Amino acid sequence: MISQIPQGGNACLSRTQLLNQVKKYSVFVKNGREPSIVLSSQHDLGSNAQNQDLHQNNSRSTFVQQTRQISFETYMNFMSPNVAPIGAAQNVLEIVHTMTGLPWWATIALTTIGLRTLLTVPLSIYSAHVIARVQNLKPEIDKLSKELKREVAMAVKQYDWDEKMARKQYNRNMKRLIRELYIKHNCHPLKSSFVMLTQIPLWISMSLALRNMCGAFKIQGIVLPTLTPDLGSGGMLWFSNLLLPDATLILPLITGLSFLAIIEMNNLQRAETTRFRRALTNVFRVLSVVMVPVAATLPSCMSWYWACSVVFGLGQNVFMMLPSVRRAVRIPITPDESQTPFRDMMKVAKVKYSLKKRSSSEPENKA
Repeated sequence: MISQIPQGGNACLSRTQLLNQVKKYSVFVKNGREPSIVLSSQHDLGSNAQNQDLHQNNSRSTFVQQTRQISFETYMNFMSPNVAPIGAAQNVLEIVHTMTGLPWWATIALTTIGLRTLLTVPLSIYSAHVIARVQNLKPEIDKLSKELKREVAMAVKQYDWDEKMARKQYNRNMKRLIRELYIKHNCHPLKSSFVMLTQIPLWISMSLALRNMCGAFKIQGIVLPTLTPDLGSGGMLWFSNLLLPDATLILPLITGLSFLAIIEMNNLQRAETTRFRRALTNVFRVLSVVMVPVAATLPSCMSWYWACSVVFGLGQNVFMMLPSVRRAVRIPITPDESQTPFRDMMKVAKVKYSLKKRSSSEPENKA
């Protein structure tokens, strides 16, 4: 049974009304029943033609949205506007849209740039400071390593340690010495992860806020309404309707390719990589490919946000590579820093991605 819940002449449901209605009908789910309930709102847009267009757009978006179902408890605990970060992200979007009067595509872009500039850019600069100080400690760490090896060799003779005991004592004391150095210079490598610990929750909160605003969740038979119907006409160019997926795949491709470019830039900045880093890079490469079909199934408002966020991150990485920018934000000079980063990246790329180089090295490895 499909029941309609009229909302009078309201332009859209408020988040409080939406959550109250979901809680009201969740009693069926808790009693073991799964009713097919569509929460909808009647929008007085001024003309029957506009109402008909909105109904057609909502029907098309509902067809895409009904491919996944989640439980009521999962939605309320992790994905609803009742979750503080998600509700805060939605509030920020609505406030920016109301105060600026910009269309929704510009509101999403402006909010993305503003949040990334205020939150992730300072943390990225701080992360670069930490990494630079760690790199500058390498000569001192190498010196301590040589001295410790000499002391361990003397202890082996004096106390008759075996190889296992000597390796254990060396590793334990070396970790202690490195930890003391990091504390002394306030540059523990874990501090460089603050930017990711901020960026990932921000990305998730903004994505879920936009998904709630366009009603793209289905909760065990309860299809949520579109909280912000203006998204249906708030796009531009080929994605004029932000409630529907981008049928041209342009936004998903921009997202995937930009993310892949960030990965490859970070990979090319390291002349030598460990096996773990190579495996991690391959995982992110696969993720950049997977992002394309995933973004293609999401409403355009989400894929537009993803594209804006990833392109901003790509531009940020490019600027942070420039020596002039690094000096402007007082990042210490490191022995590995290049004065011509892009030229050096091209040289490394020719070596890493050259098929001729690989084919010529294979016979040598076999020999």
